Amino acid sequence: MADPTFNGVTLCTRAARCEIDSPQVRWWSDTLPGVDGDYLTLAGRGGRRLVVHGLLGAAGATPAAARSALAGAIAQRQALADGATVAAFRATDGTQHPLCLLTAYRHGPLSITREGDGAGGGVCTALAAVRAELREIAP
Repeated sequence: MADPTFNGVTLCTRAARCEIDSPQVRWWSDTLPGVDGDYLTLAGRGGRRLVVHGLLGAAGATPAAARSALAGAIAQRQALADGATVAAFRATDGTQHPLCLLTAYRHGPLSITREGDGAGGGVCTALAAVRAELREIAP
């Protein structure tokens, strides 16, 4: 399973899962006086909604360094939700969606853990639950 990416940037580093809706069916419906049923005009397929859930992590020598690294990583991803960047999205199964727009990148509370010896050495890891919302422009 691959980490999901948008514009070459990994959206989450752990526990990633993607929700990919079906492409929208575009249609228009009307009724005609004196005629039973609906008059239906099909207008092709539209885009679809894509959602990524997972954890984003960053490491540092101290808790403050790990928190700072994670904050920078989140800011980098949030900057891609600018309403102008149309780029490729790769889902967890490796499927490419070439024309996508990142509409939102949200995160939950941060948690920090220390791995290593008990003498204050080791590596600190900061994690945050993230949710990325994308829109595929064309199917």
